[in-house]
Amino acid sequence: MISRSVVFLIGIVCIIGWMTGPVLADDTAVLPGEPDATILPAPIPTHLPGEGISYYDVYTNVDGASISFDKEFQGVTAGGLLTVPVHTTATPYSVVSAAKTGYHTTQRTLPPVPPEGEHTSVYLTLNPVQPVTGSLYVSSSPSGAAVYVNSVYYGTTPQTVTGLAPGNSLVQLTHTGYEPWSQTAGVTAGQTNTVTAVLVQKQELGTLSVSSNPSGAAIYLDQIYYGTTPKTIGGVSAGLHDLELTKAGYEDSVMRVRIYTDQVTTVSKSLKKIPSPSTGSIQVTSNPAYASISVNGIYHGETTPGTPLVISGLTPGRYSVQATLTGYSDAVTSATVNAGAATPVSFSLSPVTPDITTASLKVTSAPSGATVYVDNILAGVSPLTIPGISPGVHEVKVTLTGYHDHTASGDLAAGETASLDITLDPAPIPEQSPAGISAGILSLICCSIVFFCRSGKKKP
Repeated sequence: MISRSVVFLIGIVCIIGWMTGPVLADDTAVLPGEPDATILPAPIPTHLPGEGISYYDVYTNVDGASISFDKEFQGVTAGGLLTVPVHTTATPYSVVSAAKTGYHTTQRTLPPVPPEGEHTSVYLTLNPVQPVTGSLYVSSSPSGAAVYVNSVYYGTTPQTVTGLAPGNSLVQLTHTGYEPWSQTAGVTAGQTNTVTAVLVQKQELGTLSVSSNPSGAAIYLDQIYYGTTPKTIGGVSAGLHDLELTKAGYEDSVMRVRIYTDQVTTVSKSLKKIPSPSTGSIQVTSNPAYASISVNGIYHGETTPGTPLVISGLTPGRYSVQATLTGYSDAVTSATVNAGAATPVSFSLSPVTPDITTASLKVTSAPSGATVYVDNILAGVSPLTIPGISPGVHEVKVTLTGYHDHTASGDLAAGETASLDITLDPAPIPEQSPAGISAGILSLICCSIVFFCRSGKKKP
């Protein structure tokens, strides 16, 4: 009984080996003409004996799409194709789907299973997902500015801000030492728009309040005149500045002050009175400015807009003040100078219509104050403008004590205003000759001899 069972089992094993042997041999079949090449087994579904295989050729418009049959993953398309084998006798699949990142998943109903060994094509089209947000690339000069988009902080420049809704967004930048910057920028879905900002350096300004005792002192900040005390000066750049207060009869007060951003710096100064002042000054203004000013024929400079020309160190008394400016009539006035006081003088110059039948000559000299003669006729003291000169050749002579006389000639045309600038040469100081000294000594000796002779005759 036992022997028959063993024989029966051995027979079953032999039948199974005979049935499966050819299949295993086919897995490593050698291709004709290529003895060393092998064909790998095709990925076919496991099936029972007698089941056939057919194929679905799934085509997609993009590579790398994941293909699923009834949500069962089958593979990824390569070159837009994936061939999927199926059992002809198994329960057929009903739906094929394709998915890929960045694309909408698409699906369709599978056609009937093709006959055994045949292929059926299936086409799927994947459409890209349309973006719903956009981005902004924000840069600035200088970089490192804090970036705010719609009041939300996103870091510092350069910075790419993503996930923004399409439309207009408010971009704001802040940077230490620079003015805040803002701008409305458009955001486009699926795009990165560029925003570039050029930051403006912040003006760090403060205020200076100046007072003095006594008041009325002239204020000079960094050598610029700002009026008289008391005075509040706004818009002064932060940092150190030179401040000077001057008032006739008082010593000048010079100091250095520091201005702080958005703060008021207060300076109050008691001026020190100059004991028994012996001189005064004249403060000259003119309209228009840049007129040449002479006091008693001595040139002292030009007026400037908004700042009086101060002529100090004048002994008390009455002075003649003259203002000259090309194209305007000369103006002369008198001013009384008092010790320790500043006498204001203001000129309003009147334009002149040029005389086209005569010529004018403007004479300046270094040093000024020289006497000017035209054709040996006294014309005035330099600097001066001599109008009404007849056209033709004229001789000009300039003299000044201690300097060599200077003579020049020129041909003047009608309507012309010629300029003559002269630099005088100092005259040498005369030295006493030795002969003169010897003659004086000899004369003294002779007188001494005569005196002694006369003295001897009086003796008995």
